[in-house]
Amino acid sequence: MNEFDFKSWLEETLGSDYEVSRHRNLAYDGVKPQIVLTDLAGNLTEESKTWQVQIDIITATPDETQADLEQFVKTYNNTKVVSESTSTMLYFLSPALMERDIQSGANKLVRFVIIATLFSTFGVSDITEITIGGVAYKPLNATLHYATEIRPVPRSGTKLTSNVKTLAGTTLSFSAINKATIFNNALRAIRTGQIDGNTPFTIVVKFNDGGTETYSMLLMSATLASARNQLSSLNVSFVLA
Repeated sequence: MNEFDFKSWLEETLGSDYEVSRHRNLAYDGVKPQIVLTDLAGNLTEESKTWQVQIDIITATPDETQADLEQFVKTYNNTKVVSESTSTMLYFLSPALMERDIQSGANKLVRFVIIATLFSTFGVSDITEITIGGVAYKPLNATLHYATEIRPVPRSGTKLTSNVKTLAGTTLSFSAINKATIFNNALRAIRTGQIDGNTPFTIVVKFNDGGTETYSMLLMSATLASARNQLSSLNVSFVLA
């Protein structure tokens, strides 16, 4: 069972602008915000784990830090992270100001708190990446669907029937953060009639267990969702070419 390392994910996501630890640095110099993680109560089974983490953020630059934290929550709330055979959903509450004017040497500090709820499932096979014409997307959600049409065939000498597949096909749909890429340019060209809508795309679906599936597909639908103060998202569906 490979448990999700939230601390490492947070360090990688925030970069070097924040100091992330499980213990408060009493010699904190105020140069960059300090994050202290505390695991709260949770529930653990053979196949899943649900728990909460209190994220204390101590900073000497509260206005700048609060803006960063709010953007972090908007970006990563309700996000899925897949690592090896573990899939984890992340949920974040908005940052709350808990203390102000904390004296630390020559610094006056402020403490914000964010509560994170994490839900991990173990031993899963999940889609981690979808590549379209060389452009890689980390899907927010994805559906890979295989469907058939069945024709019953009578069994000789009985009143029973067997079934034979007469038609079969695979469809793919997913949503992701909209990117300025060559695929985005191709979508624009299809929408405006500059290229043939029957143009096939080479699509590679990658899984966390190392498996890949490659298809030649036609665009069935594409929706660009844009809203103020939110990241624009792309919702696309494909059928086999």
